[in-house]
Amino acid sequence: MLSPAAHDILPPNDASGGGLRILPDDPSAPRNLWESLSNEILTGGTAIFVCGDNRFRPDFLLIKARQAGRLPEEILSRLHIARAFTTHQLLSIVSERLESEILRTRSTLVAVSGLLSLFSDAAVPAREAFGILEQLLVEMDRISRQGVRILIPVEPAPSPSRRARNILLRIRQMAAVADQRSGGG
Repeated sequence: MLSPAAHDILPPNDASGGGLRILPDDPSAPRNLWESLSNEILTGGTAIFVCGDNRFRPDFLLIKARQAGRLPEEILSRLHIARAFTTHQLLSIVSERLESEILRTRSTLVAVSGLLSLFSDAAVPAREAFGILEQLLVEMDRISRQGVRILIPVEPAPSPSRRARNILLRIRQMAAVADQRSGGG
């Protein structure tokens, strides 16, 4: 099955006024994420990338900048990055600092990567992980209702654990509720 093009998932400067969306949980999710970010930036927008899986790919943006005849520095300057290495750090970034950074940078697109890997970590007790995940999803949904589009790319695990499947299910449920509320479903 072919995955949808990035512009079909989230068009640049989407007129929907916000929304919480997951990118399909297939191997194309990372590429679709970078396509969406580069489309946003190349059309004059500013984006924030909250990286929870240590997979920042500036090379993709540099290639897109060159293809568009733009200076790489110009493109990279329109992407603001925050890194989280734990579930607690990710929640802190989203709940305590993301809104002010959105206002400061005038960003209309936020991408949050690494949810599945961070929350599936067996070192974090399941009850704690799901509690933090719930808080995180509520915060992202609240922010998205203020007109900011939030992308959550999800890469499939080769053989996901029960916990990973439950986490993915909860992310999908929250995105579906947000989509219905915005009139998309």
